Amino acid sequence: ALLAFRTAGNGAASTQTALRKLSSNLPLAPAEAVIDFSRSKNSANSRAALIVRLVDYVNSVCDDKRFTKITAINFDDNLEFYIPTLAPLFVAENLKALMFLIRKFDEEISQKMFEEFIKERSQIGVRYLPSGTNTENFLSTAAKFHLPFKLLSHQNVIYGYGSGSALFKSSISDNESLIGVSLASDKMQTNAFLSSINLPVAQQAVVPNENTAKEAAERIGYPVVLKPLEEEQGRGVAMNIQNAEELEHEFRRTVQIYPKLILEKQIEGELFRINTFEFKYVRMLRRVPARVIGDGKNTLQNLIIAFNKHTLRNTPGSYTKPIPIDDELNSHLSKSGFNLSSVPSIGQCVQLTPIWKSSRGGHSVDVTDKLHPENIELCERVARSLRLRVTGIDLLSPDAPVPWYKNGAVICEVNAKPQIGITNPDAYRQILAQNTGITPKIHLEITNGGKTDKSTLFDPAETRVKLRVNAADIIKNGCPVQYFTS
Repeated sequence: ALLAFRTAGNGAASTQTALRKLSSNLPLAPAEAVIDFSRSKNSANSRAALIVRLVDYVNSVCDDKRFTKITAINFDDNLEFYIPTLAPLFVAENLKALMFLIRKFDEEISQKMFEEFIKERSQIGVRYLPSGTNTENFLSTAAKFHLPFKLLSHQNVIYGYGSGSALFKSSISDNESLIGVSLASDKMQTNAFLSSINLPVAQQAVVPNENTAKEAAERIGYPVVLKPLEEEQGRGVAMNIQNAEELEHEFRRTVQIYPKLILEKQIEGELFRINTFEFKYVRMLRRVPARVIGDGKNTLQNLIIAFNKHTLRNTPGSYTKPIPIDDELNSHLSKSGFNLSSVPSIGQCVQLTPIWKSSRGGHSVDVTDKLHPENIELCERVARSLRLRVTGIDLLSPDAPVPWYKNGAVICEVNAKPQIGITNPDAYRQILAQNTGITPKIHLEITNGGKTDKSTLFDPAETRVKLRVNAADIIKNGCPVQYFTS
């Protein structure tokens, strides 16, 4: 994105004061760390530089990505800033919105007012920016290793050029099995398929209404689990339903959000996420539901506020989130004999959700070396049977180091689009490298006229990409390829 400022004049004094006051209350990085001034004669302390740093801050907290410094260049009577971004239009909108806020309220911009401004910009950013932590982390990895990429939509990205290119949606590549992905996206179909080849799964039933749910629960046997047919990361799951009255309550509450529900026999044990790549076991994570430890002094509300400030829950690219203080939390605490004013004793552990949910503060612990070899073979067989090159397999087991057939462990779900997270950063590089290969040689011919031809850019049959681009097209839309050698 290009932001240009007239070099003459510094703007109204009130605007200058408002800019400095606002910036003094924000954790802005030093100008030299953000902007490269080597091609500019202007000061890093100029009004224009301060505005650009504020815009960059807004971009960042709204989850835009900037993989290199901003470049400042003097051109005629302008000072121009070239801002690396995934969404140039969003940057332009942020500048307009920021300047409107400053001019409207002058020096009266409170912290709360700016937080509301950021919240509003973040909601707007969803329309422009890539969605999902997988996509964000794949893009960061591609930039780190100078692998070209082009955003096609919120989740669809193409990496590389020609014979070295691959299409991705989150962690699903164009090399993945479409039928396998389709099967895995339907929990009921996955369960039925795995059961048909004698792999361990929990009893399930589709429950379109309350009566069907009650009949299925009587047949399967309480306690049961009610969950959406098509959802992930623990969203919408109701656990430990003990009787028909509880089932009726949970069904009426859940069906308002998720119209397609399944009922499942509750299996005792811990939840483990097993990742496979190219049909081989990669790692195992133990899913830990959100919990706090009492100190005999603080209320649960204060302990939760401190819990939510943890770095892991506020790191870009992390799928572990803070736990909201809402009706769902209050309901769970009430069932456990607590409320937000309760003061747990020293060392007392209070679980904040009935099951692991990343969206509600759950985190994961790497226990890769703990999975029994026969459980490894089970998960690799699941991946092979579904023809899925990348999987996240959820195993419910009382003890993962014990073979599944000895302790009643079951395959709970298979995810064809698993969240890889930030704890295994090399996985992104491996997956990209496996699917893209070597970027072919690119011949770029720039002309003063004639028609632009970029048709070979993403053709996987092209081992040598030849492009013919009109110079006017480059000036208007930028160069069609990223990264240059000599």
